[in-house]
Amino acid sequence: MLPGPTIYLECNVCKNTIEIITISSGNAFFARYWTDDYSTTPKLPLEFSFKKCPHCRSLFWIDDLKELGVVDWLNGDDEPDKAWGKSKSALNFDLTDYFIALENNFPRTTEEIKDLRMNAWWLFNHRFRWPQTRNFFFKKKPLEPLNILAFHNNLTSLQDLLNIDVQSERILIAEIYRELGRFEECERLLDFEFNESLLNVREFILRYCKEQNSVVQDMTDYLNEKQRQAKEKYTLQRNKYIEYGINFVKSRAIDRGIATEDNFYSVVHKLSVEEFVELRGNYKDLHTIHFPKS
Repeated sequence: MLPGPTIYLECNVCKNTIEIITISSGNAFFARYWTDDYSTTPKLPLEFSFKKCPHCRSLFWIDDLKELGVVDWLNGDDEPDKAWGKSKSALNFDLTDYFIALENNFPRTTEEIKDLRMNAWWLFNHRFRWPQTRNFFFKKKPLEPLNILAFHNNLTSLQDLLNIDVQSERILIAEIYRELGRFEECERLLDFEFNESLLNVREFILRYCKEQNSVVQDMTDYLNEKQRQAKEKYTLQRNKYIEYGINFVKSRAIDRGIATEDNFYSVVHKLSVEEFVELRGNYKDLHTIHFPKS
């Protein structure tokens, strides 16, 4: 991960200087994927379009503030202009901030409302994501108690913003039902022909739904194993394809008297591209062949 330029903004409430540290590049190595659509990518941290002023604690959208200047340390830029004043790094929202923002018309569009509710959901679920590290990181400032009513209200409101006809959002609604303990409704939504890219997610959520488990789950190991199995299946299929093709071309060569069983490989290597293509014939359409199940 490489840091990007640091943007200096003026708070529109207290007029103090706020730093926004950006990222120029990163990667998804060691990423973890969760059923609530949250992913942890240590080499590419999540960046927010909304922040909290470190001076006066007011909430703001980054694009609403006056830009004082930009310092790109990697390109050899100097220190920030002293006229900008003493700066502090912007803060991320906590749970209270999300609900204050939602109650006070902070979001400007439906998409921004959805964004805030999604992030509030993720923040609620962090206590289940890393329970073993929670006491260490929050020893001096423990996580606020889980407010079940606020959690349910946020998920219910978020559900209303999602479109059941969009398959990725249908999966999210099913996960909301599971986390709310509405397992029958979750299972009903998952009884659907999803695109191949969502089938593994569907199966994973359905498993915990049937167990009546309402806690957010880490899908990473399951998805990686499914990906490994799919790759292995593809390799076997590809090898069958190649073997079938070789046998197909060999039989045509033998039938035409071009080669024999014993000298096929030495003969075929001497053929020109045009001769081989002609010998191959309709084999170019072999992608339509359905191999017998092994």
